Amino acid sequence: MSIRNAKSEDLSKISEIHISGWRFAYKGILADEYLYNQDFSNDAYILYNRILESPHPKLEIFDDGTIKGFIVHNTRDLKTEHYYEISSLYVEPEFLRQGIGSSLLRNAETYARSCGENVIKIWCMEKNELGLDFYYRHGYIFDGEKIKDGRLQTAVMRLKKDCQ
Repeated sequence: MSIRNAKSEDLSKISEIHISGWRFAYKGILADEYLYNQDFSNDAYILYNRILESPHPKLEIFDDGTIKGFIVHNTRDLKTEHYYEISSLYVEPEFLRQGIGSSLLRNAETYARSCGENVIKIWCMEKNELGLDFYYRHGYIFDGEKIKDGRLQTAVMRLKKDCQ
């Protein structure tokens, strides 16, 4: 297993994994016209390039000779609450259920603890049963908070034992 910080030469593969992950997880939840729109591909590349160029958040990949997944995580410091956030976690669909997502998640949790963070939150699309099940199995629970952003209804998952 190798988890490392992403580099600019990884951006195309990260964007591909983002797109294939969305198409796999959100089929039937989001319209195909959206999931297969060319702007969607361009938007993913621009998003991850912007993240890579900034000092925060962290963009890390699982790379064992082939990039198979990635995670984006960062401290959130809002006026009302301070917490650690995992904003993206995607694994290439053909590599699901091989421990890649679990490794990325555990690595981010370990990093959060090393930074002294005691609350970890994850945003997961409310109808994404695959994602919700993954987070439940890793000790996360729905904390009651929901966000509606355009066509997306997102549930907030919180680590049950808050970094213990």
